[in-house]
Amino acid sequence: MWQVLDKLFIRSFYKVNAGFFLFFFFLFFGSVQGGSLVSYHLSLMNGILRSSITLLVVLVCWLFYHVKCTTFFLRIINSEEGKFLFNLQAVQSKKQWLYFLLLYVSVYAPVVIYSLVLVWVGFAKNAILSATIILLFQAISIAFFTGVITYRLNHWLQKMEWPVLPLRIQKRFCLYVFFYFVQERKNLLLLLKLFSLALLYIVLVWNRGAYDNDAFLLFYLVLFLAHAAVPYFAVHFLEKEFAVSRNLPLSLGKRLLAFLLPYLLLLLPECLYILFQADAFSISQRLAYCINLLASLWLLTAFLYSEAQRREEYLKATFAVVFLSIFLLHVQAFWLWIIVQFVIATILFVSGYNKFEQAVEE
Repeated sequence: MWQVLDKLFIRSFYKVNAGFFLFFFFLFFGSVQGGSLVSYHLSLMNGILRSSITLLVVLVCWLFYHVKCTTFFLRIINSEEGKFLFNLQAVQSKKQWLYFLLLYVSVYAPVVIYSLVLVWVGFAKNAILSATIILLFQAISIAFFTGVITYRLNHWLQKMEWPVLPLRIQKRFCLYVFFYFVQERKNLLLLLKLFSLALLYIVLVWNRGAYDNDAFLLFYLVLFLAHAAVPYFAVHFLEKEFAVSRNLPLSLGKRLLAFLLPYLLLLLPECLYILFQADAFSISQRLAYCINLLASLWLLTAFLYSEAQRREEYLKATFAVVFLSIFLLHVQAFWLWIIVQFVIATILFVSGYNKFEQAVEE
């Protein structure tokens, strides 16, 4: 039985999320020089243990990872291939819970291992309270989400839902993409905002006065890479899920605004954080960094309407933008790069919008 469950849950989870783990491995290990790797992580852990705000941000990020893991389990249980799992209802409740506890800990293992090291460092550095909070959080959360999975095995629980405020707001076409992310992609949006603000907090607040343009640029480009998912989902929504929008009597300018305005609203938290916290830079430089995010997302959107429709092509286009940004932002040619991106993006969008046909993903 364990071999079947291992193949169904653990192996498939790591296979499906290989790119996710590679990204974070590069962020926390690949981007740091080998000689300073240990000191870097000790400094990072010390910041988590000594700052209550940083600790709270980390706990929230771990909570989102819990949601990701639990949603994966529920999706398999609800699928056709997972129907045979209901036979486990014949197994004693304690044994069911133990099975899924081992499965869940195996999937949650990267965080568990890092947490145990963090707790060990906390006790060694006399940060007893923070270490105890981390230990209790992991024990309680693992037990809780394991319980959610075993409950689903014996009851009906289609999927985990975030609470939605029943606000009635008139939705205009230029804001459809924004409401799509707020309502349909809220898990992705919340995770994206927490990750982005955590990056900015590390470089702008935690290292206040100790960063320069190049140090900030590394975190800034990682932030941009994370937001590269936004144009992909935005175009997919308007061209596939809401394809009827093509028949609406709207000018090309309004269709262009249907991307730019939502991007601006979605980037607002990061832009405000940069404007108020990046005091090592001039106001002009801070504004340039904010506007450049908008310009880069707009350029990726235009690529989607030209030739970069498939995931592989889109990834190549994204890394091409990052590659060019490294050089141009390093020499602080901010406004030149912004203007070039807006001009190229607008030309590609205007010339490619009416010729666009949704590519079929293989």
